[in-house]
Amino acid sequence: MKISKNLNRIKFFGKTKLSIFPVGFGAGDFFWNSNISEKDKIGLINYAASNGVNFFDTAQEYGNGESEKLIGKALKSDRERMFIATKFSPQNHNYKNVIKSCESSLKNLKTDYIDLYQIHWPNPSIALRKTLSALIELYNQGKIRAIGICNYGIEETKIISKFLDKIPLSSIQMEYNLFERTVEENGILNYCRKNKISFFSYSPLDQGQINNFSSKQKKLLLSIGKKHNKSIHQVMLNFIISKEQIIPIIRTTSINHLLENIKSVYFNLEESDLNEIEKIFPITYQHIPVSSIKISLNGEWNHKVYTTMEQAINNNLNFVPSPTDLSKSIKKYGSLKPVRLVKISEKDKKYDFELVAGRVRYWAWRIAFGDNCPPIPAYIRRNN
Repeated sequence: MKISKNLNRIKFFGKTKLSIFPVGFGAGDFFWNSNISEKDKIGLINYAASNGVNFFDTAQEYGNGESEKLIGKALKSDRERMFIATKFSPQNHNYKNVIKSCESSLKNLKTDYIDLYQIHWPNPSIALRKTLSALIELYNQGKIRAIGICNYGIEETKIISKFLDKIPLSSIQMEYNLFERTVEENGILNYCRKNKISFFSYSPLDQGQINNFSSKQKKLLLSIGKKHNKSIHQVMLNFIISKEQIIPIIRTTSINHLLENIKSVYFNLEESDLNEIEKIFPITYQHIPVSSIKISLNGEWNHKVYTTMEQAINNNLNFVPSPTDLSKSIKKYGSLKPVRLVKISEKDKKYDFELVAGRVRYWAWRIAFGDNCPPIPAYIRRNN
């Protein structure tokens, strides 16, 4: 991969000359719904801003606007220096609801413009042209200054970019970390580089799953960290920062962790370090028969789940997109990214793996292919 060898502590946004700090502050559910006080949350945001961070990412669905309100309250006095990005929810993809969502976000953020307005998740049940037409209208009115997308595959990304025509697609946000590097293979990162599109990486520290790294992987990260007098987390973040076009979005409720993350910008991994990390964290997803997979009732994030095909088709939990809608997208464009499995350690006569993440995608895959369902792409967590 192409390396940013001279890290100047800023990156440019999209095709513009607008400089963004190489680490963004994420105000998702983990942050806004944490047990710390509102005063402490605002203090964290202000601490990030006073230490160079100028990119703050939130969304309409984070606390039904509560996260946006926190960002707006904290950054109002320094608005012009800040780059504020928010997103609208998939259930609001029709034209009128996109406009309404933007107006709501502007009010929550206490601003008359949004630097970057993003489609949070695909919704195959609503035509893209309706969603994009509303975004174009908002852009032409000056209410949003850039358009971005999250969690779309490469073919849909190209369709979106073509529809926007003279308005640039400025950013793509997807998961990217040492464990989840699908975007290196599915064409997304190459497309970003070729078209000068910023790539924002959520879950850059793999949701704290370091204990699931192999002993060799942990040993390498510790060794590189010791060489540079940095922590494992700082090594992981710097690996991502070193990649052209990529800005990781971190989340924390701790001043100490925030400062640790910010300091990950102020050193450069050597090319040999980067090569060793690339080698020991290969992109190794497999294709696993669905018959060998058990549905976890807990899994990552403790999200509610469907355990049967009937439940998934009925979609009584009102997931948007629904497993059925997502199945149509899978048949047309392919799977967005692999699901996550863990190998069942105890002897199980029926199953070899447990599904812990990507459970809507799992059911969408099953619905898409029915009785002749092929093996599903999957990453396997290893506890060693």
